[in-house]
Parts: sequence; structure tokens; C-alpha cells
Amino acid sequence: MKLYKYFTILAAMTVPVVANAQSITFDSEDEYSAISFYDTWEESPFRTGEMEGRAAVVTNHLNYVDEFLGEAANPTGKMLAMQRSRFGSNTFGVRIDLNEPFELNTTAKYVHALIYKPVAGRAVLVGLGKRNDREEQPQDVEQFWELASVDLAADKWEDAVFTIKGAGNISIYSLVIIPDAESPHNLTEDFIAYIDEIEVNSSAIQRIVYTDYALNFDEDATHSHSRYIKTIGFNGSSDGNQSLTLNTASNQQMYYNKTDDTQFTAKAGETITPKFTMNGNWMHGYVYIDRDCDGRFDADLNEDLSIADGSDVMSFAFYSGSTDGTSGVNSKGTTLTGSSRNVLNPPSFTLPEDLANGIYRMRYKIDWNSIDPGGNTDESNTIAGNGGAIVDVRLNIHGETTTISAHQRNCELLSSETGEGLGGTVVPFGEEYKIKVVPANGFTYRGVTVVHGYNIVIDDNQDYAITSEQYLHSTKQYSIEYIPASQFDENDEYTIPAEYFDGEVHVIADVVSGYSVRYNHLLDGDIVYTEVNVTTDGTMPAPYCPDGVTLSDIPTGTVTENCIYDITATVTLELPFVPAGKYEKIANWYYLTLKGYYLYYESGATSMPLEKNEVDSSIPDYYTFAFVGTPYTGYAIYNYAAGSGKILSSSTTMSGSEGGSSRVAMTSIPVPSDYNTYWWPTLCSYATNGFFLEQMGYSSNKANNRDSYVSFWTGGADYGSTFVAIERKMTSTDIDSIVVEQTQDNEAVYDLSGRRIDGTVKGLQIKGGKKILVK
Repeated sequence: MKLYKYFTILAAMTVPVVANAQSITFDSEDEYSAISFYDTWEESPFRTGEMEGRAAVVTNHLNYVDEFLGEAANPTGKMLAMQRSRFGSNTFGVRIDLNEPFELNTTAKYVHALIYKPVAGRAVLVGLGKRNDREEQPQDVEQFWELASVDLAADKWEDAVFTIKGAGNISIYSLVIIPDAESPHNLTEDFIAYIDEIEVNSSAIQRIVYTDYALNFDEDATHSHSRYIKTIGFNGSSDGNQSLTLNTASNQQMYYNKTDDTQFTAKAGETITPKFTMNGNWMHGYVYIDRDCDGRFDADLNEDLSIADGSDVMSFAFYSGSTDGTSGVNSKGTTLTGSSRNVLNPPSFTLPEDLANGIYRMRYKIDWNSIDPGGNTDESNTIAGNGGAIVDVRLNIHGETTTISAHQRNCELLSSETGEGLGGTVVPFGEEYKIKVVPANGFTYRGVTVVHGYNIVIDDNQDYAITSEQYLHSTKQYSIEYIPASQFDENDEYTIPAEYFDGEVHVIADVVSGYSVRYNHLLDGDIVYTEVNVTTDGTMPAPYCPDGVTLSDIPTGTVTENCIYDITATVTLELPFVPAGKYEKIANWYYLTLKGYYLYYESGATSMPLEKNEVDSSIPDYYTFAFVGTPYTGYAIYNYAAGSGKILSSSTTMSGSEGGSSRVAMTSIPVPSDYNTYWWPTLCSYATNGFFLEQMGYSSNKANNRDSYVSFWTGGADYGSTFVAIERKMTSTDIDSIVVEQTQDNEAVYDLSGRRIDGTVKGLQIKGGKKILVK
């Protein structure tokens, strides 16, 4: 389900409420004093008396159970219906006179109104009242106009939220709700809009949320403030301190969804110290955990601003309970005023003991004086305006061990350590483990699938189909990794990486009937395995031979059992770059252009921007790339600044117009299961030494320059998809003298051929333009 409802009942609110607050459901006439029409346009026929508006309290026929919500969005018995006239202005609405006025002052209040209408668009609230120090002033002077915080969708109940405040000493006697603040010029007929559940309180959080983990801004929004988030940290776990680097000065995005590739790990009951770093100061840190995994963060506080029982708020650095942030508290109850409010990092907190092992959504937020998990909406201090940011990650709550479930047919999955069946094997959390595949006679294996995480259901009666949902409220619960037979050693053994043992672990054997031949090819000093199944007549199959590769000494005859052959592979593939067999063997680095624009890496970015100008000579490493792989596997693309832990990758499921919104980024290894690892180049004639890059195995997914980002164009390839690799000479030329040094620092070090090397290597080196003899 994607729709969630959150109603704050006024009488039971755990945050401070507005004095003399109003709550109107229209189920009782005692909740309001009168209903009429209002139009701010002075020449409106509804003000001149030429026309009369139509409004009535009617039975709520829109209290049906929503198929996504699982309950009624608005379950009240009655509601207010109004006819939106095409003859009224764009500020034509219904006026509701209150039983008791409420005060408008410098502290922000929030008016909520459920609105249902057949058209999408803006809603406006007008407050009618008077200044208390002006006895002659009538009670229907317009004191404020406010747009709803978000535009409203059509044909569903939406909670329109209006932020109101004023100079003080003002009483509001009537609220005018304008459900459709759009120009009426295109209206050909009137329509009915419905209004219900009007409430004035001190919470900016929408009561009905149609998306998981709602934000109070567009998730692609950026800001230009000098403040920006840099890192978040998760300290104190028995798994060690953990952190995530997010931002640079040139990349000031407001929301980071890192739930696919980042998880912090801990045990329930451990004490955690959250950490933030940012550029700038005078901001506050907030941390939330969706404890019940319901797709939202419930920010419940008690009247004294302490965290309510069961709240998703874990810790906060400062909150005053209102927009007036002159004095407040942190989550430990410490009072903070004056300069003591300049505190970014919130106090330590204890992970709830009742958290079951599993995956939870965790949110880090930098903001100013706002407990709202979606970000501050106060118009004078929005999260966008104050330079704030929100980061979502996974939180893995785990025990001491994990257990392997084995799914096998026509083979045995064994523990290499004990030689016994793999099923039921207990492995310490976060430690690697070696397994072995033994096919039955007449069968061969093509590899294994490892499914790891939580909430995994596999149907052994349906060819081991994974029947559970991988995402719960948009948070990934488990990962799927396929390990081909080529990654097993000569003893049919494979070591499952430590990071896979992060919860439940299921190993599914991929076994087929018949024999197979494995060819071992020597490429760039490394063995490359190719597994080929034997046909039913037993004829020796030819090995796979990519374009540009020649093979010799290919065996012939018939096959009666699984066998392995070593053959020679001669690579004659013509490429516009020189690849390496492994990252450690990279000798050739390149600047890459796409349609003439330079690719460059930004730490923490979720896309690969393109730079129109030449390489910034002050940070050339961020523009420098290399290719690692073989004609059999394709080529992984690394960036010099990003290092060996990231590769160029993107989702293999395209989105947007022909894939245009599927952007490419430097992605942490191992990449998500639905991302590609390798690329395949094909020469093209659109530029000298030009080439296309397609995702290995997805020939239509070619990288393309889309809006100054590397994205995809699935409908073909032309100049917009043309890459050029410009070799970067990794050399130092200004050599002054020879200096003897005993220790090394972090400055770049090169050998005498100009290749960058590890500074701990002893001997004659080049550093800082000088020859150095390291002993």
C-alpha cells in the first residue's frame, strides 16, 4: 500500500495545541455558527447580489474504504458541499463563521482542511477578523491570505495545510476556504467541491499522506544556501562506528535516498551517538526510526517536549515547540537558550529494546527548530531556505548470527568447512563463508543465487521463486545476488562475501541436466572461466568467442562427463582505450567526454553530471576514468577520485521517456541487484575514436547526454551517445632534486614512468615535483 492516514485528534495531541483551537467536522451544527459564500473580487456577482452561492451540509458519501489506505480517508458522517461557480473569481470560496475566535499572533499556527474536488490545483485560505485595539473595525476584515503548502490532487481527500501568523492582538472570527484557486476562464461548467475536518493546531504535518516517508519539498529539490550537509555518522554500535559522506560545495541537494545502497547495523538496546557534519553552523540535527515500518515517521512529543512513548523520534538537538526559537530543549530535556542553541549534533539515544531483527527506515535531518520529519514549513524559515537536508538510510537490527537456508535440486549444497549439507549452517553476522556445489550425475551447475536480508519467502515448489516483496513501504528488505559458475574455483567452491551475511541468507542452486565444459582462458595474466553446456548428442561445444578474440587448441570429440580445458586466447579487440584486467593493474587513465561534455565525479551524487568546459585543473582526479575487464565480462568503469570502491552504474530498468530519467552515477560495490556492473563499447563514426557504451546484456540501454547528465536513450544512438576517451598522462615533469625521506604522507606519489603508486613502496619515487628516495 502507498497511502497512509495520520489524524491528530485534538483532545489527545501530544504536541502543544493552540488556545481556543477550532475543530469542525460538520457532524454537529454546534461546531460552527454560519456558512456563506465569499469572493475577494469586489465586482463578483456574489458580492453585488446578482447571484447566490450554493452550499449545504450533506451526508458524506465519500467515506468509502480506499483500496490503498485500507480504511476511509474521511470517515465522518457529514461534510460541507459547495458549488464552485465558473462566474466567481479565482478566490471564490465558502465562508465558515467560528463559534469562538482564535488569536493570530507571531507564533505560527496551522489550519488543516480536508478537501475533495474533481480537479487538481491550488487551495487558498483567507482569515477574516479584526484587531482587538480597533473597536470600530468590523470582524470581517481580511487579515491573511495563505496558499496550501502543497497543490491538491483530484478525486481524493487531501489535507490542505495553511501556515498562518500575524503581528499579534488579532482575533480571527471566520475562515474562508477557497478549494480551487485557479482561473475560472477555462471552466465550461460548475463543479462540486467538498470540505471537512477543519482543524487549527500547531502541527504542520499533513494528516493524510499519499507517499511513503513524505517530504515537505520536491525530492529533487536543491538549494543555493552556503550551508550544506557533508556527512552523517552512526557511532556506538558493536559493529563499529559507521558513516556516510554525502556532499560537496557544488552539490547542494536537499534529499538523499540512500536506502538502496547504505545500511547502518546495530543490535536492539545499544546506545547510539548520531553525528552530523555540515558547512556552516546554527542548525540542528534530528534522527528518526520508523519503528513500526508503516511508511511514515510519527514525530510525537509530550507537552513538555519530551519524546512520547512509541514515537519515531529518537533524538534531536533543539526544539522550542513553536516557530519562536528563542528558548527550547534537546531530546534529553536540557534547556538551551542564546548561543547554546548553536548545536548541530543531537544527544545519544538507546535503540528500543523491542525492535525485532529486521530492516528499518532511518532518517537524518538537518533543519532549524523543527520536529517535522518532512522539513520545516514555516514560510520565514523553510528547510530549503535555511540550508537544511534530509538523508534516509536503512537500519539493520540484527542478532549475533545468521542462518543459511539451502534450496537445491539435482545437486548438493555443502559447507566447505564441514563437508555437510549447507542448510541450517549458522554463520556469525558479517563474516564470510565458503560453500561447495556438487551436481548429481548427469547434471551441471550454472551458478547460485544468494538472497540475503529479511522477510524473504522462497517457494521450493515453484522452481524456488521468490514470492515476498523486496520493498516494504519503499525500503529494500533484501538483496538478490547471482554468482555464476565462472566465479567458483576449480573445486567448485565459492566464498560468499561477509556483507551478504546481514540477516537471513538463502542459497538457491542453478542446476541443469547434461554435462558441461569449462574453458579456462588466460587474459592479461588472469584466468577467465567460460562454462558451456553440452548438447544431447555429446558433441564437444565450441567456447564462446567475443568479437576481436581468437582462440587456439580447441578440443574436439564427444563429452561423457564434466570437464575443464585450458586454451589460449589472443585478444585482438580494437578499442579506443586500453583496459586493465584488474583495478590494481590499471596503467591507462582517461578523461571522458560525451557529446563533447566532460564527465566528472561528485562525492555522494546520485547522478553523473557533465561539464561543458575543459577539465578543472585543480581537481583533475574527479574527471579521470579507467576501464577494467575483459571481452567476456565487459568493462567496469572506475573514477580515480572515487577509488576502487565505486563503479559507473545505473538501474537496468529504464524510466522516463525512453529511459531519459534513468541517470548514471558512481555506485558503491557491490551494486544493487537491479543495476549493471559492466559496460560494452562499440565503435561509432560520429567522432574520431568515438564509441557508444551500453549496459552489458542490455544492448538498447546506451548512455546518452540528457539535460547535462549521463542518462539513457533506448531508442537508438547517435552523436548524443558518443564517448571519446582522452588519455591523461599521469606523469610529473618538474623534477628539482633528490630528497631522502623516511616516512610518507598523503601527497600523490609516482614511479619513474609517471604511474601513480602507493607511497609506502620503497625506492626512487617522484613526489611534489621532486625525486625522493624512500628507505
